Amino acid sequence: EAVALSKVNLHSALFDIVVGDDCDGGKDNGGPHTPASFPRINCMRLGHRPRFDLGWAEINCAWASAAQLLLFIASSVKFTSEDLRIVPMSSCAKIMEIRGSKKYVHNLGMDLDQGDGRNGSSSSNGSHQASSSRPRPPSDHLIMIPAIRAFNSLLSQVFEHLLEQRKAPKEVQPFKLSRTTIGPHDLMRLHEEDGPNVSAVIFCI
Repeated sequence: EAVALSKVNLHSALFDIVVGDDCDGGKDNGGPHTPASFPRINCMRLGHRPRFDLGWAEINCAWASAAQLLLFIASSVKFTSEDLRIVPMSSCAKIMEIRGSKKYVHNLGMDLDQGDGRNGSSSSNGSHQASSSRPRPPSDHLIMIPAIRAFNSLLSQVFEHLLEQRKAPKEVQPFKLSRTTIGPHDLMRLHEEDGPNVSAVIFCI
């Protein structure tokens, strides 16, 4: 039984990562104008804002699964980031960024539990509760970008750890990765309205 259990791949059992194809055999449910190239995890489409028939509920679910997967892999290889923490909440996954005595909480999606329904990042001096009572103004377009940057940075740190432990040869990485870049994309140049480049970054992630 122990040998049989050792052959079970938990990552494959829990997460079905599909890029450019739907889980129902390639059909897209959003009609002829819906792009079929959304990356998918657990059959949920990853996006940075609602488009066509893609809404916040599915975006939240997809990023929560991605956050759980990254958290699972990091814990499996005994890695803990010095400045980033994942909070894989059921309604909206979050990434906490620690800069000295300050903490910044980035939402991977829309926090639907918030009273005003707004999204974005909040900062605090050790108290997230105090910051969550101060919603960001609706003119703030940096909704998902800080969270995507933080997610990419944590992903890069996990890969750095794997390479240091010699558990992941460089040639298996599909894209060149650093804390602020992935593939040819500089995440520090991303902005919310730059849909094609944001989608390309999410594809690489």
